[in-house]
Amino acid sequence: MGSRLLAKAKNSIVPQNGSDATVDVVPEILPAQTAEHSSKVSASSSLRSKAGQIRETRESRTQAQHEYFSIETLPSYPDVLIVHPQKPIQIETVQPMHAELLKIVGASRPIVVWDFSTVENIDGAGVGMLIAIQKKLREQGGDQALAGLRPRLMRFVAMLGYADYFCIEPDIPHVLDRIEEEHAGIFPLAVTCPACGSGLQISEPGRGRCRSCGAILSIFSNGSIELG
Repeated sequence: MGSRLLAKAKNSIVPQNGSDATVDVVPEILPAQTAEHSSKVSASSSLRSKAGQIRETRESRTQAQHEYFSIETLPSYPDVLIVHPQKPIQIETVQPMHAELLKIVGASRPIVVWDFSTVENIDGAGVGMLIAIQKKLREQGGDQALAGLRPRLMRFVAMLGYADYFCIEPDIPHVLDRIEEEHAGIFPLAVTCPACGSGLQISEPGRGRCRSCGAILSIFSNGSIELG
């Protein structure tokens, strides 16, 4: 989806060798030529309160369990896939993890949210995988966010020069808050049903049925609508 989730992040990245990071090859990332980076400022108390409410009330389900990660989906956010890694994201695991995730994403346009709350380690190859996945998602109209990075891992990402490249939030509820902020400029939405062409008034993203023809519809955060 054409999300503004990463509006504050850089749109492109050039490694030290001068060539663009590719999707097919997960590179070993070297430090960028940047001297200083600052961590993201903590959210306001009101935002933290709202995030806590989302954490307590959100309905979720596990869609798939894989060797290297599990995938969680949220009925209220049909275009969000939450990835819970089961192993460190480092050179020994990135290739199979990268290949498996690309199979799941396919040609769709989700927002992939990485839950790093239980991740103990990530190395340069892991950061390279995240860059490759983000590039792939953006080419398809999707996006990516990192949540729950431990301070040590956050410092490592900053040391490599990519703290400002990724959308990084304290936890998953803060990512959802950021997505909801985008909804305010898009919804309510007036569209036509892709199945029967009748007019629809949509108040928020999610899944539902057309009242005229009964077709199941998925409404995404950017206002796009698809069958199924």
